[in-house]
Amino acid sequence: EASAAQSGGAILAVENVTIPALQETPPSPDYIVGPGDVIMVEVLGAPEFSSVMSTGTAYRGSRVDGNGFIQMPTLGLIKVGGLTLVQIREHIQTLLKEFIKEPSVIVEVSEYKSYPIYILGQFKNTGIFYMDRPFNVMQGLALGGGYDVGSANPKAARIIRDKRILPVDVYELLMNADQTQ
Repeated sequence: EASAAQSGGAILAVENVTIPALQETPPSPDYIVGPGDVIMVEVLGAPEFSSVMSTGTAYRGSRVDGNGFIQMPTLGLIKVGGLTLVQIREHIQTLLKEFIKEPSVIVEVSEYKSYPIYILGQFKNTGIFYMDRPFNVMQGLALGGGYDVGSANPKAARIIRDKRILPVDVYELLMNADQTQ
């Protein structure tokens, strides 16, 4: 559908364009805590129950162990792996009701370390990056900062996901917006 409009002596053409929906479902906005993450649990008005530690100018929390647990003062080991921050907060508030009438808890991730992305090959930025939320392929590619056009073969890229090797034609994805890639 096209139409024309006159603006200051010039004729502008306006075209409505329909963009097809993404083939990949968008990632969930909720971060799932996993082993290696460091989370800070602050119990307002009751610091003796908190896992927040000050180390000079920085604050640290509790590292999630390989089984998904953190150690909390008085409460002991608490399972947090596989839960969102809201679920962790609600769980800890429930546990604290034994000690505090109406506990108020703040839970934050201070270090994201459980979901690594390895960017290797002819990218400008290579190395290990940690996701602070689920990423789709395009967001993962953006971490690489672009590829070396002279030596990279964007049509022969590979992604390893769930122990499967998936071919990705980065050229088609970026230049032709082929969402199947």
